[in-house]
Amino acid sequence: MVTNLLNQWIKFPNTRNEFNALKQDFTEEFPLFRNLVGVIDGTQIQIIAPPQHHEIYPAAPYYCRKGYYSINTQIVCDAQKKMLNMNARFPGSVYDSAIWTSSTVRNILNNQFAAGQENYLFGDSGYPLEPWLLTSFNNPQEGEPEARFNNHLSMARIKVEHTIGILKSRFRCLLGHRALHYNPIRTAKIIYSCGILHNIASHFNVELPEDVNIMLEQQEANVAENNNWFALGTEVRNNILQENFLN
Repeated sequence: MVTNLLNQWIKFPNTRNEFNALKQDFTEEFPLFRNLVGVIDGTQIQIIAPPQHHEIYPAAPYYCRKGYYSINTQIVCDAQKKMLNMNARFPGSVYDSAIWTSSTVRNILNNQFAAGQENYLFGDSGYPLEPWLLTSFNNPQEGEPEARFNNHLSMARIKVEHTIGILKSRFRCLLGHRALHYNPIRTAKIIYSCGILHNIASHFNVELPEDVNIMLEQQEANVAENNNWFALGTEVRNNILQENFLN
């Protein structure tokens, strides 16, 4: 499946027309972001611990910050929650930003930028700010333009969170409380195969699992709640600043 179908069903665009189609889909929902072509995030796929002293795949690099052994999988999706890119080659301890620096997607967008085409992704704070990868502003005050930008970015970024949630709901072997009992190379092939099947199912409008809509609603509620807590936290911090540090 990976050999014959991966490049057919999971592929990042490389032509102006393909980029324009992606931008059009995003601007229908997010008209302020005219050159948005995708959203990116990493997700940990749990595996059993490799042998501690394996010559090629020793266990230590696969131990992630969440406290288990995993593969950190980079996912880029479009506005329709189809995957444009998957990268399951890195151990769980590798940061999202490090995976991104060696990504073919980054090279494509870099080349497009050099050719005068402004196409960008949205990512969270785990990624570096680049002309082709935009992240949120740090600690803006509520009501400022930067804060409004962050809120809109969060709503666009939920596309990739939805995509990852749908992927793991369709293929329960990828869920966090389970673990794939295979070496990292075979595990990566399983992850890619699930991504291929996800895109095929999306293309043919296969019905989602019953619990997916509940999961998606909860993710949207979490975004709204996080934005609210951020606003309140900013207010409290500014009050302390005004009362104690500006005299």
